[in-house]
Amino acid sequence: MFAKYVYNGGATAANITIDIVKILTGETNLANLSAQCNTAKSYITSTIAAGWSVHDASAGTNAQCLKAATYDGLGYKYATISNDGTLLYMKVYGYWNAATHAGSYLSYSSDISNYCQKVDLTNGGIVWIGSSARFIFMLSHLPATNTWGSSTGASPMALLEYTKIMPWYDNASFKGTFGFTSFFTGLIYPGQTKRRTNGMWEISGSYSLQVMGMFGNPASQIGTTYQDFVFDGTNLTFSMGPLYVYGNPNGGDTISGYHGDITSLADIWAIQGSTGCIEDTFTYNGNTYIMMPVTSGNYVASLALRKG
Repeated sequence: MFAKYVYNGGATAANITIDIVKILTGETNLANLSAQCNTAKSYITSTIAAGWSVHDASAGTNAQCLKAATYDGLGYKYATISNDGTLLYMKVYGYWNAATHAGSYLSYSSDISNYCQKVDLTNGGIVWIGSSARFIFMLSHLPATNTWGSSTGASPMALLEYTKIMPWYDNASFKGTFGFTSFFTGLIYPGQTKRRTNGMWEISGSYSLQVMGMFGNPASQIGTTYQDFVFDGTNLTFSMGPLYVYGNPNGGDTISGYHGDITSLADIWAIQGSTGCIEDTFTYNGNTYIMMPVTSGNYVASLALRKG
């Protein structure tokens, strides 16, 4: 699913949250969103299902908790969507108790204001939303001030799931292969990471987001699986590289090495800098992709997501 959600000036935080939750849980008719949605400028495409369901509709003030099964079917990913009137949050959890309205195994940085998306209730704004059962992506734009994304890095935010490579991952025990990223940091924050010095699990650790087979490097196998990079001189004028998760030796005491692949699950690709513009579309393997900016401060300037 991919959507462009445009809300008018005078919108309420509650209605923006409700509208985004509806989109992420499968609504395809703009007429069923709030009256504050500008239906003439918005759209929802849903060739791929949005992939999420409401787990707790009372997760806090202007907040709802969504869930989707992990790709191996052994556990769930949880994300609370909330809006305080100036900022749109997506807090990522390894577990959420719908009876107590509380979560555990929070992905570090997903609750930090610097990395969430901005909202302008007075003048209105835009949120681009992409999702499947494997990910959630959001990027905001405030036309009145030409402000993009997060306050740190002007980046989107995302929940990304990746393949299980390391043998100790166990989605059934909240040691899931998913986490939060703001892209600007170049890091992904799972709910728990494994320490390399003593093998214990810890919170607030991070792994690196890496791009394979680009920037002069040939595609190569790391670990047990990989996604090749794509360059087609006939049909594409740029190369796309798959995203994967790699242990970050500078991100605390986490185990280095290849931890998993994002692109094979989410069909999200990195595009080398200075290629294309926001909302440019192209077709590859019969599928339509849409370009979304990451940040001007990173050599990967855009992402390609399935439009639909």
